[in-house]
Formats: sequence, structure tokens, C-alpha cells
Amino acid sequence: MGVMITRSLWSGALAVVCVGVVSGAVVPSRRASGEAAVSALWASGGEAVSDGGAATATATARGGDARVSDNNGVCVGGVSTVVCHTDADCSSVVNCTWCRDDVPGPHPQLCGGPPSPTDCGTLPAAAITPADIQYECFGDSVSKGIFKVLGPMLANATLATVWEPFHPSSNEGGGCGNTMRGKDCTPLWLDGANRSTHDPIRRWDVISFNYGLHDLARDGEYLTVAEYAANLLNITTRLVNAPGRQPGTKPKIYWMPSTPVPDVPLSPPRNQSDVPLYNAAAAEVMQQFPQIEVIDLYAFVVKACGGNPHYTACPGFQLRGNVHFEAAGWQALADFVFHRLTAGGL
Repeated sequence: MGVMITRSLWSGALAVVCVGVVSGAVVPSRRASGEAAVSALWASGGEAVSDGGAATATATARGGDARVSDNNGVCVGGVSTVVCHTDADCSSVVNCTWCRDDVPGPHPQLCGGPPSPTDCGTLPAAAITPADIQYECFGDSVSKGIFKVLGPMLANATLATVWEPFHPSSNEGGGCGNTMRGKDCTPLWLDGANRSTHDPIRRWDVISFNYGLHDLARDGEYLTVAEYAANLLNITTRLVNAPGRQPGTKPKIYWMPSTPVPDVPLSPPRNQSDVPLYNAAAAEVMQQFPQIEVIDLYAFVVKACGGNPHYTACPGFQLRGNVHFEAAGWQALADFVFHRLTAGGL
């Protein structure tokens, strides 16, 4: 066995993993070469060796049978070698709770376990004022832009009921990113760093969530509509089953469809024609959960930008050639969400 220094897929943190050497050759890393490495792993009867939580796995040659691991298939904070197609395939592998892939896109997946807390950015801490309404806002950079305005509005001490808001992974430019990252990090974003103890650091009264613009971007985060829908179903199931702040309750949950993008060349490339397709897939997922309410950011922005979803510019509201918004746009979106949340009743 040898030692290799790698970097965590999301956090960039250094990690040390053991790698097997056969006739002087190291079996390739899944993270480095994706599908080809998985094929090599199984061809050699390989075993995935985790770095203790980061989305990095290397194959150790075993010389014959494709055994799960030396620990009878137990996944301890990493990735096992049980090939899966849905989360149900991982139900018999201890501590593996979902199908995951280190590389977004249609690659073979392996049963995965909880990622390292350092992979998921800012995590919830204990509530500062537990009696306040505990609100968590999941989402990408658009939700972060809204939250920057919305958070202080909800935390205003002059309100009849004060809220204590939180946005997970707020230290990351893209926030929660795409649904692949969301699928892996949701337990940590819900419960905090001690989620493995099944004792959440913080429980929530209200949760809003949004994914889509990172999934449809034609870059390294791109996922097909089908992959997006499957991951979103996983995330949504976890959210609706989270315990509420009060004993015997569940959080009130709001889904926020992705906002439209200007119908011009963007960087990274995003097509406005894709946004309704991903939103429609999300709507089908939400129909399975009648308790979830929808705050339709897509329709709100289309109306604010003149009613044509294929607008090329929305001056005074959305930045030119950009998915993000001007100050007036952020304020309008925050006002819209604020009134929906505070009118929802708890």
C-alpha cells in the first residue's frame, strides 16, 4: 500500500488516502477519470478506499472477486463499491444512504455515505434565540442574493414574530450548487456537523429550497433533466421528513422554481429554453408532496421583465447578460418571498 495526497471534490481540502499498488502500478482514481476508473475498479475486483468522507475514492486491486470491502460492505463516511441505480440499492449497506457519483452526469454510481462536514461549506450552528422562528433557505447564488435582503427583513425585531434565518453553504459563491451536491450535503445542512449522532444541532420551523440553474448550466455541474429530478426527489424526501422545532412537528416547506435567464449567450452557458423544462420536472416532484407550497419566482420575474419568457434584457431589474439581479430586482424578489413566508402561518 502507498499514500496519495488528494483534494476533496468540493472543499479543496487536502486529504490522505491509501492506494493499492499492483506490479508497481496504481489503480486509477474514480474522481480523476470518472466512468473509466469505475470500469477499471470492477475489472480488477477493486475495492473503494475512502478518505473518510470526501468525495474521492481510489481502487485497491484485490486479484479476482469483486468483493464490497474488507468490512463486509460497510460504508463508513465514504463510498462503497456497491453499484447502484437508485437510493433503494443502498438500503442494505450500513451507513450508506444514497447513490452518489463524484462526477456530475450519467456515470456509474456507487452507494455513498455522509460527506465530510468540510465538503459542504457553512453549516448550521445552534439557534441564537431558540424561541424565534427558525428558517433555513437552501439554494444557489440567486437564493443567496435574495437571502441577503430577506434575512434582515425577517430578523427585524419590530415584527410580531421574529425569525432567525440561515442559508447553508453561504461561504460558497454558488451556494448549495447543483442537486448532486445538494443530495450529498442535505443531512449536514439540516442537522449540522454532528448529524452522525442523529441529534440535530438545530431544528427548523420553515424551510425554502431551490435548485436548477447549476444543474442546467453547460459546465461541470450539468445534469440531465432526469438526473436532476431524481436528485431533487431525494432532497425533497429528506426535507419533508426532517423534525420540526416543536416536538411532533415538521417544518413548513416552500419550493421556489428557478428564475428565468436572459435569452442571450451567458457564461457559463445557460439556455432559457431549458429553465421551464427543469422547472416542470421539479413541479412533478413537488406534486408528490402536497404539503409543500410553491413560491413561483419564475413567473414573478417573467412578469417583472415584460411577460415574455425569452426576454433578452430586463434593465433596472436584472443584470445585463447575467442570471443575477440589480439591487431593485433583489429587493423585489425579497419582498415577494417575505410576504409569502410571513402570510403562510405557523
